[in-house]
Amino acid sequence: MKLRHALIPAAALLCGLTLWDGNTRIETAEYEIASPRLPKGFDGYRIAQVSDLHGARLGRGHRRLLQALERARPDLIAVTGDLADVFTEGGYVSGIVPGLVSLAPVCYITGNHERRRGDQDRICGEIASLGATVLRDGYIRLERGGERILLAGAEDEYPLNDARCSEALAARIRAEEDGFLIMLVHRNDRLPRLAAQGVDLVLSGHAHGGLIRLPCTDGLIGPGPVLLPAFTAGEYRLGGGRMVVSRGLGNHSGMVRIFNRPHLPVVVLRRG
Repeated sequence: MKLRHALIPAAALLCGLTLWDGNTRIETAEYEIASPRLPKGFDGYRIAQVSDLHGARLGRGHRRLLQALERARPDLIAVTGDLADVFTEGGYVSGIVPGLVSLAPVCYITGNHERRRGDQDRICGEIASLGATVLRDGYIRLERGGERILLAGAEDEYPLNDARCSEALAARIRAEEDGFLIMLVHRNDRLPRLAAQGVDLVLSGHAHGGLIRLPCTDGLIGPGPVLLPAFTAGEYRLGGGRMVVSRGLGNHSGMVRIFNRPHLPVVVLRRG
């Protein structure tokens, strides 16, 4: 009887430690994306994707996140939305963005939670003032070794959730240029439309990996919420288009990850 009573708190402690570890320890994963359309000068180019932080602090002064990024040796850091949400305290952006830009050039797009806050213009202005590039339905040219690729960023469509907005951006870019095109889009369901517009690579987040991940599933709970969502984590292919979806780094609204550690994708571009 005494042994059984002792096992109950021990099991509770073990479950608590497992949940803490599974919601705070960063998992870095590399994805090699090969394309004959990629210029030779960008072979080996590394993009670290930071997504869905929701105001989380991964270590004092974001130390654990910044150390993980430093180990990833990125040429570019892509922040794909939901850096902040309605619960995020003031000063968060100014506390994390300088650390990111000290490691590599940073490009940022809004997510639905920045839009939901209603102060996305202020947030975007603050991020830009700290040295990051804010992409709001526009694109830039990245240059390396005398060659270039295109990097676009779509503003999140909250509250309409209209995929045609990012599709229109892709169509506009393709009418102007034909280079290798990477598009940052917060929502994780845009690949079919964007691949049809000739986007070579999409980087997305939003789904938090489906929150609970079990063998042979793509996550159990998606935004909405919906059961058994698609496109929640890792690499996907459709026609000539590819997509890498981050499981995100933070939580929101009391949601807890199960078998779904915070995710830091590192995309390595390859010519081939």
